[in-house]
Amino acid sequence: MHKTIYKICPQDLWREAQAAGRFDGAPNDVADGFIHFSTVGQAAETAARHFAGQDGLLLIAVNAGALGRTSSLRYRAAARCSRIFTRRCCLPPSNG
Repeated sequence: MHKTIYKICPQDLWREAQAAGRFDGAPNDVADGFIHFSTVGQAAETAARHFAGQDGLLLIAVNAGALGRTSSLRYRAAARCSRIFTRRCCLPPSNG
């Protein structure tokens, strides 16, 4: 199990989450019913496939253990991209 997982997120969306005190996911996460994460080895491919040409993105490092029950994290092959972590939950934003 990876200790640190990553979320690529538009800066404006992350700032809104910080102001709200929680991150419920980007529109694609909400549509899919879970938050998409990447491993360090997958983040560059995820960025290239899903965020090419976009400005104002943040790469958010998340301590997987801090999410609570790690059994709720799933490492799976996804139809739209390489293997990713997913979690059916809300992620509280950091202060950073």
